[in-house]
Amino acid sequence: MLPLTIGVVLVVSAGLSLTGMVFEDSCKCALGLSALLSMPLALLMLVTGTLMFIHRDEYFDYLEDRAGSDETSTESLETWYNVLAAGFFVTALLQIFRCLASRKLLFFVKLDASELRAAFLEDSSEYARRQDDSKQEIRAKYDGIRETYRSKYATERIRATNGDEDEEKKSDLI
Repeated sequence: MLPLTIGVVLVVSAGLSLTGMVFEDSCKCALGLSALLSMPLALLMLVTGTLMFIHRDEYFDYLEDRAGSDETSTESLETWYNVLAAGFFVTALLQIFRCLASRKLLFFVKLDASELRAAFLEDSSEYARRQDDSKQEIRAKYDGIRETYRSKYATERIRATNGDEDEEKKSDLI
């Protein structure tokens, strides 16, 4: 029953990792769940591998009592038993590595999303700042042009006003 449980948990964990990687925009949490699930899975595999090595002699004594004295089948079973127990340890180490890698990957996926948001906000604020600067430059330019024309026409009015007064003075003198 334990190997079946481990197999099911491995498949679920792999499915969560795959879902988190393929659909990274909508299923980022699946990658985090897979990373969290891999540590208990690694612990379960370490316990299973340790129990297999501890109870190895008891298992083979039981097989020898029930099966008879077929040396070739017992040797091949012993070899495969050791391979299976070692496989549990190797898979546990791989699960620990996958946990660390998934957490780093999830961190960078979240970092990329937050950097993208920050870059977007920075770009939009930069755009708004450039628009404001452009408006101020245009306003300053046209204010300068208005001031130039106001001073030009104000001088002409003063001259025109002064010219009319000079003509009145001349006509008074005559």
